[in-house]
Amino acid sequence: VPSLFREPYILSGYRPVHQEWRSYFCSLFQCHNELLNVWTHLLAIPAVLLQFSLFAGAWGLTLNLASLPLFLYVLSSLTYLSFSVAAHLLQSHSELAHYSLFFVDYVGVAVYQYGCSMGHYFYCSEPVWRHSLVGVLFLPGAAILACLSCA
Repeated sequence: VPSLFREPYILSGYRPVHQEWRSYFCSLFQCHNELLNVWTHLLAIPAVLLQFSLFAGAWGLTLNLASLPLFLYVLSSLTYLSFSVAAHLLQSHSELAHYSLFFVDYVGVAVYQYGCSMGHYFYCSEPVWRHSLVGVLFLPGAAILACLSCA
């Protein structure tokens, strides 16, 4: 494989480049150098959904203004995990796919970062802090940092 796809200390398990997309999707069930990256993120998706559904059921959670930040946090978690699975599973297709998909992976991390910021802002901060200058600038600042992490 080209040097772009090689990682230090990983000597084998690389998938060939320029195969059909289907072969990379099928590699989900094969042993390769990205196997753990793909499966740890993939298995986390149903774990997050299960945990959230148990929590929502136990508390009788419905979508309203008070629960919206929590729903958005869970959505940001699922976005991050899904984008990461796609990046690690499909990046071996070509140089363009490699760079594009890992950029998408960074976007997922940025979305997750902002989702965490909203959760902390709405559920963990004191009202006095939210109304201070720092509190007023916190969410716009987090949005700017999320965008900059993709630049």
